[in-house]
Amino acid sequence: MSESTKGAQTRARILSAAATLFSERSFDRVSVREIAKAAGVDPALINHYFGSKEGLFTTMLEECL
Repeated sequence: MSESTKGAQTRARILSAAATLFSERSFDRVSVREIAKAAGVDPALINHYFGSKEGLFTTMLEECL
């Protein structure tokens, strides 16, 4: 598997986990650590791919809705 494919899959897992958690609870009640745990990734990858929790939320809204 290529590095770009692996990265795309990781990014997709993070977005999916975030969408699930944000639909269950409000933005303020979901932590970066919870999202990372649900996605099975290191929390630092959220900042790597999205810049911040806010960036992840914005991306999720743009790509998932």
